[in-house]
Amino acid sequence: TKAKVNRQMKQYQQQRAAAAAAGGANNDYYNNNSNNNNNNNNSANMLQQQHAQLLLQQQQDRLQEEIMREREEEIRNINKGMHQVNEIYRDLAHIVGEQQDHVDQIEDKMEDAKNTAQSGLDQVHAANEKYGNTQCVLM
Repeated sequence: TKAKVNRQMKQYQQQRAAAAAAGGANNDYYNNNSNNNNNNNNSANMLQQQHAQLLLQQQQDRLQEEIMREREEEIRNINKGMHQVNEIYRDLAHIVGEQQDHVDQIEDKMEDAKNTAQSGLDQVHAANEKYGNTQCVLM
């Protein structure tokens, strides 16, 4: 789209230069004519210049409108991308929340297993003290 805008700007500048050159060429032509034709030619020249300026202004306005449309489209695309990123963050937060529940359950089970193992070890030590080291074997 930037290439398109650059092309349009170049066309606009070329047309503006052509209109200015046409105005200058017309001035040279009309200066060489007689005084009677000079007033009519000056009016015609002014009308041509005004018409050329009007056409250039219209083309410039169209170019500005095209640039504004392209910018608006780019802004919409950026906005859409931001909404997608926001949705991804929400999904990620939900996944992390679900995983946290699982991590908490694993942690609780590990604590229970540690307590059970410690209780079993305490019972083995108590049995060793009660019955002696030779009768109770730890596997």
